[in-house]
Amino acid sequence: MEQEYITDCAKRRWPVLIFVFCFDVLSFILRTTAKLLHPAPPSDVLLEMAPQLLNMAVLYTLVGAINWRSRRGSSMAARQEEVVLCALMDAAVTFLLSSLTRDNAQDYVLVSYFLITTTTFLSLRWHVGAALLSVPVLLTMGQTCNVLPDWAPGPPASILPKDAVVHIVMAWGVGALMAYLAESYRRQVFANHKLTLLAAHKELLESRMREQMQRQLAEAQAQV
Repeated sequence: MEQEYITDCAKRRWPVLIFVFCFDVLSFILRTTAKLLHPAPPSDVLLEMAPQLLNMAVLYTLVGAINWRSRRGSSMAARQEEVVLCALMDAAVTFLLSSLTRDNAQDYVLVSYFLITTTTFLSLRWHVGAALLSVPVLLTMGQTCNVLPDWAPGPPASILPKDAVVHIVMAWGVGALMAYLAESYRRQVFANHKLTLLAAHKELLESRMREQMQRQLAEAQAQV
């Protein structure tokens, strides 16, 4: 039943991915428009937002291809999709943090939203999502505490606000908790659906057996 549950989650994931894609595109358009309304030159804004646009294009292209494969594959493909999705999300979050500058340092808030929504709405098993999405959080903590070399991925320690690491860690924790609650609900609904199907199938078999016994009884009475 666990394998059936994972496969069912993979088949139901594509509408959520489309919704997240549309929300991300709309958020990008709003942020770009807000930056263009400021007195900064449009060329500077486009250069600033271009890496994020490239990040989104690569991310959602790969996510769509992976989900298409898992929806047509086995439970093993669905398990692999969870790991690959989390790895892509890790790369996207780490790239976003690494691309922060003093002018857009407040965009780390997007990382917090990203950690919460990803683990909650992508129908990932909560322990898989929470464990793998902790990588950018740990990189951020390492860079802030100056325990990682300068070439290591992550945001520069001098750019993020003082409470940014606390906010990112809290977002990761809230996302893990919400993912646990969401998965518990999904498992309960899936189990109830399976039990209902089994009960209906059992009742159908019993009905057919009763009909067969009645036909046999009617034939025996006719012979008598």
